[in-house]
Amino acid sequence: MDEQINRVKVCLLGKDYNIRTDQPAKKIQAMANEFNTQLGNLGKKFPNLTNTDLALLAGLTLMEEIVRLKDEKKELWELLGEATNK
Repeated sequence: MDEQINRVKVCLLGKDYNIRTDQPAKKIQAMANEFNTQLGNLGKKFPNLTNTDLALLAGLTLMEEIVRLKDEKKELWELLGEATNK
């Protein structure tokens, strides 16, 4: 099955990036906008950080959220398993 490749232009911290993806353009734009907002918020909180440092901090923050969500998902599956075994 051939997947359609979309080309999406996003702007992060004032710099344009062209992204090739099989995801819908609107989805990529929404993610980029949310990430850019997070970068901007971190930039206000830590004005002395470089853009690279802000991106790394944002990446670590997102990884923390991903790990938390995975843990919550695991806990929910365990609770579901317990509930169905009763």
